[in-house]
Amino acid sequence: MKSFPQPDDRNIRLYLTDKMTQAEHLAMETQIGSNPALVQQIQMEANLRFVHRYSIDFERIETLHAIQNSILIEPDFQFPDSGTAFALRNFVHKLQWWKIFAGVALVTGLVFSWLQWTNQQTVQLIQIELIPYPNTLNAGPTSPALLSDGIAAYKSGNFKQAAQSLQVYAGSTDDSNVRFYAGVSYLLSANPNRAVELLEPLTDDPTWREAACWYTGLSYLKLNKKDEAKVIWQKIPDGSRYKLKAGQIIDF
Repeated sequence: MKSFPQPDDRNIRLYLTDKMTQAEHLAMETQIGSNPALVQQIQMEANLRFVHRYSIDFERIETLHAIQNSILIEPDFQFPDSGTAFALRNFVHKLQWWKIFAGVALVTGLVFSWLQWTNQQTVQLIQIELIPYPNTLNAGPTSPALLSDGIAAYKSGNFKQAAQSLQVYAGSTDDSNVRFYAGVSYLLSANPNRAVELLEPLTDDPTWREAACWYTGLSYLKLNKKDEAKVIWQKIPDGSRYKLKAGQIIDF
């Protein structure tokens, strides 16, 4: 019976962790091709390392199984060109790293695209129908200056000034009409938080319900609060032109 040298545990560990030089790989693979005991020793060490969650080259374990089967079935088995096998393994390892990098790049690209799409949707939402409500307020010769100034500013498109004047006047009279126009003015002057404060209480006012719901919803969209806008817009009666417009923006 042919005898084989005792397997070197250190070389087996280096082989399994791919820490050998090319020359050492060639020598080890030559021994593997002619020494069934060494194959079994490597398999045993690989199994132990797997149990303990060490780094194992699974591709090499499969190769060992194929080599063992070939030794048992074909006595004249010759190990394939070792230099080619070594180069091929290195290429496969590098290819696996490229797959990882490509996967990371793909995921990053998808996330970036999704963020871009979400941002575009948000921009589209906050730019919808931000137009003034037709003015129905009137000021006579004896009207307070705050009311006259607020109405004049609203008509001229100076919504920041209109909001300030009308809000102060509405606070002193609790006039829902003036409060509504003050809220719309705040929305149109890029202050949606203040607009919500003034408009949302009017969503239950029979006079202003539909328009107040519409502009309150738009204010919430400016704040990127789509769910709150949906709740407000659901209060608009079915068949209303505001409900139809809201339905084109948010699915009910």
